[in-house]
Amino acid sequence: MKRVLIGALVAAVIAFALQAVAWMGNFYPNFAKYTSNQDTVIENLSQNLTEDGLYYVPYVPADATSEQREEYAKTATGKPWAMVFYHQKMEDAMGMSMTMGFIHNFISAFIVGLILFYGNFKSYWGKFFVSMGIFVTVILVGIMDEVLWWSFPGSFIYPQIIDVFLDWGVASFWLAFFIKPKTA
Repeated sequence: MKRVLIGALVAAVIAFALQAVAWMGNFYPNFAKYTSNQDTVIENLSQNLTEDGLYYVPYVPADATSEQREEYAKTATGKPWAMVFYHQKMEDAMGMSMTMGFIHNFISAFIVGLILFYGNFKSYWGKFFVSMGIFVTVILVGIMDEVLWWSFPGSFIYPQIIDVFLDWGVASFWLAFFIKPKTA
């Protein structure tokens, strides 16, 4: 079990470091779009949105009837729409975001380490492909669902996919090397 903990810690450092290099090095400059009239957009949002949250515009109220929802779907089709993540004030939360990012990486690596430890996978490549299979599943049922259901743009999605493949690919090489199957 000590090897699982050590392996997970090193894998978390690997993934975190590669993510940090990619984002701090501005490898994804087109992640979000820029608009030259952002002050006007923010002013309009702050005048019309009352609390932090995700806004889907236009949309129906939560208590809308099924008939109202159907009517909305008919009238909204073919017209502009937006999904807005709104915050009333910007905060410098980099420290907390980085801490939580590392914790998430550690938990992910620990779970994969446990699977490799208890899974009794004999070969290096077997362990590597199990590890990568888990992260590909994350892409398919997590990240790609955002494209499927909410039309998230490629500029937002591709960096996440690259991060998973690159960061967790390298971390998977490490985990497959370091984690040995549990012996009876």
